[in-house]
Amino acid sequence: MNHPAEISLTTDHLKEHEIILNLTSLRYLKSIKNWAFFFAILGFIGLGLMVLVGVVLLSVSSQFPKTKFPFEFFMIFYAVFAIVYFFPLLYLYKFSVKIESALKTLSAEKLEIGLFNLKKHFRFMGILTIVMIALYPIFIILMVLFLPANSGIPRSF
Repeated sequence: MNHPAEISLTTDHLKEHEIILNLTSLRYLKSIKNWAFFFAILGFIGLGLMVLVGVVLLSVSSQFPKTKFPFEFFMIFYAVFAIVYFFPLLYLYKFSVKIESALKTLSAEKLEIGLFNLKKHFRFMGILTIVMIALYPIFIILMVLFLPANSGIPRSF
């Protein structure tokens, strides 16, 4: 018999092997589902608060037209962040709902759909993390180059 790490995930091998989830594994899935649901709802609440902050910034910016505070930048930042972060939260929510349904009905199809949504969540977050890591040096360089001389922040070069 092959060691589990040696089994390739081809259609031929899947006909020979199947995964059976015992009661402990099902309990783990239930716990994971609960935490995923919690974080998804918490994320949606956070997105709602971000939209609220954006609306407040929009109304405040009209009250102070001559201020140097970059209201427009923060409004755009909050809007883009909310739109981008909505999708991984949606995938996480869908994962929790499908896993709950799979556990109630013992449906392999719903389990598969739930795990597919979890895969999409982590793929999205992985790509987003790589993009953010790549953008940090660019943001730092731009901040140093365009830091106003009268901002009160010392420049060391």
